[in-house]
Amino acid sequence: VAFAALAVYQLTVRHPAAYGSVAVAALTFAVIGTVAGVRVPERVRPLVARLSDASFGTYLVHLLFVRLLVAPVAGRLPDGPWAPVALAVTTVAAAVLSFAVSLLWGRPAWRKWLG
Repeated sequence: VAFAALAVYQLTVRHPAAYGSVAVAALTFAVIGTVAGVRVPERVRPLVARLSDASFGTYLVHLLFVRLLVAPVAGRLPDGPWAPVALAVTTVAAAVLSFAVSLLWGRPAWRKWLG
């Protein structure tokens, strides 16, 4: 019930920044799951730990990739049904590039300089 209420709130309340989204609701649900004691299977723990370590660096560089990708994509697309597709592709591309940079940054143990 709390997750449904949170999702409705995130999708209906508009803020100047785009924090009211399904992604924010999903991340909040993940935190709630962690607090509730949901366990991560042993075989995926190394991957989850590595992505978790990279997440802060990803947060720091994602706006760079959003700024680099959005203007060219938005400037070349007409209005209509392709806009949501372009948004989804741009979002995935920015996330992949951000995680890749953060993972590469963390490989030589430079991530400690970010915090």
